[in-house]
Amino acid sequence: MRLLALALLLLGCEKPCALLCSNDADCGPGAYCLNQSACMLDCLRCNGACVESVANCTGCGVACPTGQKCTRGRCADACASDLTDCSGSCYDLKTDRYHCGRCDAPACARNENCVQGACTKVDVCG
Repeated sequence: MRLLALALLLLGCEKPCALLCSNDADCGPGAYCLNQSACMLDCLRCNGACVESVANCTGCGVACPTGQKCTRGRCADACASDLTDCSGSCYDLKTDRYHCGRCDAPACARNENCVQGACTKVDVCG
């Protein structure tokens, strides 16, 4: 699977694409295998479902202490400079499927990733 990922990087896809997979190990860091078929990005899985990080910052069911924000899976006093504070958690509005383009945006569909702040359907490449 890693060779397939390298080949796709070298060849490129015309649209955002998903790599084929059979389990999460086939996908890169920060990605998960959707329905044992295609890798998707930006998901913390708890009990088999993707969850938002506000109540699951450092792990499933583990929220940050009062006054701290969740930034990249860690509790901190402020968001990293390239992230936006959305109700106490920090998100990249250009890539986050649950806050795509703005804090109050509806989540992207299961077959979409957030690309430059817009929910974009992914093609399966390879």
